[in-house]
Amino acid sequence: MKGDFLSYKHASACGEALFERIDELELLCKYGNKEKAVDVGKRMKKRLISIEHDTDDFPDYLLKMIDQVIGTT
Repeated sequence: MKGDFLSYKHASACGEALFERIDELELLCKYGNKEKAVDVGKRMKKRLISIEHDTDDFPDYLLKMIDQVIGTT
């Protein structure tokens, strides 16, 4: 990622890294502080939305996963 632009060439690797963070978010939500997890999830979504990209589905699938984890679907 250069600046705030994510090339389709790197979207897959970025998504894989974020899957791990989403798994951690789910653990925080289930076994930690739910309120903090929701706040973290909202901040993650805000940052993902702000990234410019040249892909068709980034970050939609990640936003849906975060919504499912924090219960905002």
